[in-house]
Amino acid sequence: MSREATSLVKEISGAAKSFQSIGDLAGVMNKVKQAKVVMLVEASHGAHEYYRWRHFISQELVEKYGFNFIAVEGDSPPSQRVNRFINLEEDEI
Repeated sequence: MSREATSLVKEISGAAKSFQSIGDLAGVMNKVKQAKVVMLVEASHGAHEYYRWRHFISQELVEKYGFNFIAVEGDSPPSQRVNRFINLEEDEI
């Protein structure tokens, strides 16, 4: 690995945070609560931990900070079911 790449890896590692519980999100949520747009991304589709954290973060943004729009990338059939649920066309997802 080049010296520049090694330096970048060290910088990223130093800035990285480990989250073990919803309480660990307090610092992050404090930084984004005034934002107009918050984007959550993940490197590997299907990692259940990401979806659990995305749920927690989305819930916090909506319930505590008044966000009223969430766009997600998702497979078509499940996304259509969620859309029908939101539009009161289904009783449950």
